[in-house]
Amino acid sequence: IAAKLDEYKSVPDDEIQAVEFFLPAGTIEGEIIIPKTRCFVNLVGAGNKQGVISTTIKGGVKLEGADCDLILIHLVGAGKDNETWGAGLPNAAVYGSGEGIQRYCILEGYYCAVSSEDRSSWAANHSVFLDNHIGIRMMGLDGGNLQMLDNWFVRNDIVVQVDKCPLAALE
Repeated sequence: IAAKLDEYKSVPDDEIQAVEFFLPAGTIEGEIIIPKTRCFVNLVGAGNKQGVISTTIKGGVKLEGADCDLILIHLVGAGKDNETWGAGLPNAAVYGSGEGIQRYCILEGYYCAVSSEDRSSWAANHSVFLDNHIGIRMMGLDGGNLQMLDNWFVRNDIVVQVDKCPLAALE
């Protein structure tokens, strides 16, 4: 992924490049890292053309300064009571510095399914959050766009947790 995104470093600042990565059918174990980029990244699960989910990630996606949408992927965590994986990685489907939308995904068994360290523009459309401690955790700082459309939250302890939010935003 990093090598492909590196090809777009010379794109002018006034252009936004979208790059899609089509994941294989089956199970991917571990962490996928999306490095800092000016590109907009899509991770698309196999079965996209048929409208079925046939890609599973047992682990998570770490954003290191990227915008990334996840499409038709089943993400499976280490259980909602475990804050980390055995290697000390956060038990989160998506985390780090960045933002994006989960579309037609299942996010299951995470301590925190979607965790944003710096932005409030996380959203989910047509996705299922199943058996997580926290569905979406975010900051309410510096604006953002929390777009939620046709999602199911099933057996989550907390649906949306906002860690910081200016008082003016609550008026």
